[in-house]
Amino acid sequence: MKLIKSILFSCIVLLSASRLNAQDGLVAHWSFDTIVADQFYDHVTNEVAGTIYRVESVPGKIGMALEFNGSNAYARIPADGEAPPSKFSKLEKGSISLWFRIDYIPVDYGIAPIFYYGRNTACDFYDAANEGLIFEVGHSPIHNGSRRLYFTTWANGCTFPSFCYDSWDPIIIGIWYHYVAVVGEDFNTGYLNGEEMVDRRYNFGDPTSHEFFSIARSHETLWLGRGYWNTDDMYFDGAIDEIRIFDYPLTQAEVDSLFEEGENPITSTPVTGSEDIDIFLYPNPAHETIHLDFSQQTNKALTFRIFDQVGKMVFQTSISGSDQSATIDLNGLPKGLYIYALEDESKILKTDKLLLK
Repeated sequence: MKLIKSILFSCIVLLSASRLNAQDGLVAHWSFDTIVADQFYDHVTNEVAGTIYRVESVPGKIGMALEFNGSNAYARIPADGEAPPSKFSKLEKGSISLWFRIDYIPVDYGIAPIFYYGRNTACDFYDAANEGLIFEVGHSPIHNGSRRLYFTTWANGCTFPSFCYDSWDPIIIGIWYHYVAVVGEDFNTGYLNGEEMVDRRYNFGDPTSHEFFSIARSHETLWLGRGYWNTDDMYFDGAIDEIRIFDYPLTQAEVDSLFEEGENPITSTPVTGSEDIDIFLYPNPAHETIHLDFSQQTNKALTFRIFDQVGKMVFQTSISGSDQSATIDLNGLPKGLYIYALEDESKILKTDKLLLK
């Protein structure tokens, strides 16, 4: 019973934001946990969401993240030469939640673009003008030496921004940050590491401004880690993880839930003994069948369970660890996001997300 409670607790932590996932208001969720043929998946549609170019998959804040080299690496939704899904262009209000870690800030010239939505080509105008929306760190030399985080929109084309605030406090290199931009019907705000950015500085607009994707003049491109500054290509140096886009303004409690998900991630627990056992589950995303491989044999009886997004167990089977591998048929489960747990008689060996397509 204690083991079952431990598994359920793990499910609650892993799915601390899954109640957000289950809501109609979640438009997109890119975890970057699984990259197949340079493509990552959307946990809302269970389909390919975007493509990476010279980006590395590395351990992130939650599971795996995308790491950018600052020179020519970027991701595009859905791929080069293709416009982002039209559902984004209809969003008049909403929220964007993401984790980022920056490893270099261009304090002398340029920006470090995190999230870029707008023109495919650079505006013939100085600054980061893109006829759309952008999150960036740095803004030099206009804000000379700046290390702040910026949220900016352009409702009037290739000219000055119609809205922009910055974090006022500098962003520190090498530290993971959770950022949430929130836009309501008659307000905007932002949260950094779970705290509302009450000291944010408005360079254009004010706290009553409400500009989101729909105000963009151009809906041609959605890049991660790439943008423009004075017509020059700019690239992000660092990592990005767990992007979620909602069609409504998140509350403080919902922001707290997303932040806590990253602050208290579930990690694999090794089997105790003379040597640790590495456990590999693949493919993930999966269709009807998954495979488990173990780096060494164990004589203990193993149980594999799957839980839905409300923590209800929907599948269970026994596995022989002495075989060092197992194939599991999941044909009866509907498509969607689940949590799996592998345990022996006394402890959880591994628990993580599983996407069925």
